[in-house]
Amino acid sequence: MATRVRLRPAAPTDVSRYEDVLARVRLRVSNALPRVFLFSAPIDPCLELPANDLSAVDAASATVVPGQHVRIGNPAWDAEVHAHVRKTIRTTFAPSSPFTIALAYYATSLRRWPRPRGAFGTLCIELPLFPETTAARCAIWLAGTNLPIEIGASPVLVYDLVLDGPDVRNVEAIAGVRALASRPSPTQFNFYKVLTNPDVDRDELHPRDAAITSVLLTSTMYDVLLANLEWSRSKNYPTVTSWCVASDSADVPDAILSAPQACVLQGRIQATAGRSACGLVFWAKSHRAYVAPLSALGDVIRSGGTAFGQTSVDGLLEMVLPRFQDPREMTQDSFGRSVTSFYTALSDGQHLEWIERFLCDVYDAPVRNEELTAMCHLLARDIATFGWSIMGPMLSRLLERWTTSPTNWRLACSYRLVANLAGVSNDPVHMNMDAPSFHEWVVDAYTDLAAAAQSAIAQGDLKSDAAAARCVLTHSFQLHAFVTHLEVTHRWFFGSAPPDIVHAIASFRGPTFDLEAIVSELSELTLLAPTLLAVYRQGFHLPAAEWIETVLRAYAHRVLHVLGYDLSVDVRASILGVAAIAGLFDSALDLMASERLLYVVPSVLLFLQSLPTPAPPDVLAPCSSLLLALASDVDRARRPARDDDTVRDYYAATLDDAMDAPIDVTLWLDAFAFFVMFDPTNLLRFGTAWVASGLQLEHTLVLDVVVRFYDRFPHEMEGFLALATTTLHALPDVADDDRARRQRLQELLDAAEISARKRARVE
Repeated sequence: MATRVRLRPAAPTDVSRYEDVLARVRLRVSNALPRVFLFSAPIDPCLELPANDLSAVDAASATVVPGQHVRIGNPAWDAEVHAHVRKTIRTTFAPSSPFTIALAYYATSLRRWPRPRGAFGTLCIELPLFPETTAARCAIWLAGTNLPIEIGASPVLVYDLVLDGPDVRNVEAIAGVRALASRPSPTQFNFYKVLTNPDVDRDELHPRDAAITSVLLTSTMYDVLLANLEWSRSKNYPTVTSWCVASDSADVPDAILSAPQACVLQGRIQATAGRSACGLVFWAKSHRAYVAPLSALGDVIRSGGTAFGQTSVDGLLEMVLPRFQDPREMTQDSFGRSVTSFYTALSDGQHLEWIERFLCDVYDAPVRNEELTAMCHLLARDIATFGWSIMGPMLSRLLERWTTSPTNWRLACSYRLVANLAGVSNDPVHMNMDAPSFHEWVVDAYTDLAAAAQSAIAQGDLKSDAAAARCVLTHSFQLHAFVTHLEVTHRWFFGSAPPDIVHAIASFRGPTFDLEAIVSELSELTLLAPTLLAVYRQGFHLPAAEWIETVLRAYAHRVLHVLGYDLSVDVRASILGVAAIAGLFDSALDLMASERLLYVVPSVLLFLQSLPTPAPPDVLAPCSSLLLALASDVDRARRPARDDDTVRDYYAATLDDAMDAPIDVTLWLDAFAFFVMFDPTNLLRFGTAWVASGLQLEHTLVLDVVVRFYDRFPHEMEGFLALATTTLHALPDVADDDRARRQRLQELLDAAEISARKRARVE
């Protein structure tokens, strides 16, 4: 006989708990259709409106008058309203408590009007043209439903129907949502449901939505907002584009109200209701720390942590720490700044326990270098405040967590963190740290990082990640220099053992997978050239002539086999820089020009502009000679052995208007830029030769370059005058396609000549 297994029912989800409670919400009035009826008899209200327009909303024509300024002179009118009309309202809507019929306004046409709190419907009385013989027509409808009548030429009196007293029908539902708020969910905290009516005006909520809103607000334990939603095909949940509070008395913090886009919607109530552009969003006030933007948490911590529904800073931090590991938070553009702000608040308040938890368990490698640099400065401050003996173990655990993860970027950030704190990176933290324990920690950290890099290289991941590999390679040079030049006074046992013993012990410390091993594994041209240039410029003159030779030999091999076309502009600039260090700049430039011709210009400019000191003559002279030669043969200059997109990509990323001009126009402007910035004495010589050669080939190119010269070099009017004059004299007439260009150049020349004459008179 088969054993019968009793299946245990599935535990209710957070959404289903709310759905069960909200299903018990009862309307305080019956959800009846609108109704139209007549007064029981003709009655003239004997209206008395203000004698002037000061009390009118529309002062120009007094078409709308608020109820408090309207006087009904016939008592029979009010008697009819509070007898026959009231009875009809009660019969139609069956309100659960006494209600008030409050005159809202007089108007010549029906319009929207803000309803008071507790209003459940509207009474509209159309004033008859002949009140002595015609009974007034009335219409009643619930808030949030469509208007049932069309108003003709007659004016109207509009009344709000307002419930008095507590919500006795929903005591059970109110208790239910309070109970849910007192037992916070560990997984979901932010709930929403779409609204029946496509409107976030709280006066126009459908009766059912209004009842749910009222229950949540009456519980006093929820923030309730009416939100505009935006849906996308890629996500099952919408994003909030804007919102407003569902009650004027709401105390939602400004930090939340001002950042609707930071709200991540989770649990959807009544998910089968379709997608609407409007929704009701709510969360328990104790969960505000989950909803508020991360950028606001720092200020809350400084203020004591109670602004978001928590009784202490510890309670707040316990809630928010997991948010810093939420992938949806981490993809926000502001995440890095929020992390820095949050940690600054922890540091300012000296919350050492939470600093330890954040660094050891939560903090992840930032995406942007500047964010890690900012964090390093904060860590340096904490080291000075709490001491290395306290902060050192935290940083060791942080590095262990990063280096044991499978991502190359965490490894790269680990290198950068250690190099920054050691003071050897490009943007170091300068700490006055004499404790041998810190310097030996750097040695140990470098050792562990090198082992992690060896593992990543063996797995084949690091070489394929150019950004991470370049970072690892650069900081390996820097940390190698730190360890190599570490003073004996900063080593273990200094002062308690003879110096030769201290040196001997130190010689056994450091990575076995040393700098030479790293370089041999990451010796690709695109990695090694930029790295060597960066570390040499930083002042680390390492005895590595063979590495420079490796770079130059690798580039020559690429040129020989026509493989260099895919090198980026910055890598080519680095190759020129490495060649300059070796005293081989002219030969490297000749080799690059033989392959690239005019396309070499952006790399030359980038290299020269990055020099920390003015370029020496043995660097500038070959550049000038090359460009003067290219200017004499424009046709050959713009035809490299093989075209590619690297220069176009570089211009697109660095120049705002690069995509508006043909690439050869931008290249020649860069050539002019070289002479403007580095060799002004040869500017006119270059320009004259280029105009003569260019006009033999293509008028459009010359006109475009000279016109753009005016905007790019506004302080080189003498050069522009010479170029423009030469060009226009050589082109007395042009084809139709170039006529507008020539006219524009003539206009610029005229303006430049006028400016030159004015300057001459002033001088």
